[in-house]
Amino acid sequence: MSFEINHIKYIQAIVENDFNITAAAHKIHISQPALSKSINLIESEYHVHIFTRDKNY
Repeated sequence: MSFEINHIKYIQAIVENDFNITAAAHKIHISQPALSKSINLIESEYHVHIFTRDKNY
């Protein structure tokens, strides 16, 4: 998997929507599960954590 411009767009949309993945997905016209999966795949492929997850928030 090579780094794609869509990866940057996905990350940017999440940041611009105050880290609300549902709102970001809506803005970029993909489903929330697809966006979450894409972020997880990016993190897995590059062995990085892009976002801190807080399930209690």
